[in-house]
Amino acid sequence: MRLLEDYPMARLREAVEKALLIHAHSRGAVLQYLVPHFSWRNTTFLLDGCKHLRLVKVDKPDLSAYRNPLVQGGAR
Repeated sequence: MRLLEDYPMARLREAVEKALLIHAHSRGAVLQYLVPHFSWRNTTFLLDGCKHLRLVKVDKPDLSAYRNPLVQGGAR
């Protein structure tokens, strides 16, 4: 009921129906369908005014540690 303070009935009804389809009954689950989702697909990280960052070098990650996680003391 408190979600009606911030969202119109039509949007809330749609969000509740979507949440019930996945058997989610909490306020947080319903809220996931109400909060707008931001698409990162068409975004760009602009470096204007950050010329100092062009000097930054990042080493490639060493992925060998993930090859055998159980051997090196991981969960057994």
